[in-house]
Amino acid sequence: MSVRISVKQFRKDEGLESASEFQDFLRDCISDGYAPALCEDGCDVEPDGECEHGHPSILMALGFI
Repeated sequence: MSVRISVKQFRKDEGLESASEFQDFLRDCISDGYAPALCEDGCDVEPDGECEHGHPSILMALGFI
């Protein structure tokens, strides 16, 4: 499933108001080896993966991977 979301929209949705908060989020995803999927069920996946429902990681949806 090819899904895209803008950085601006994601930051707004997640309440990541400053650039440093967003950078911290990205750093945590990469260092932890998992990221939230763009899924309403709250799935976590590998940064370059999709959840069992077919939704990509937020990093893929943002176009970073």
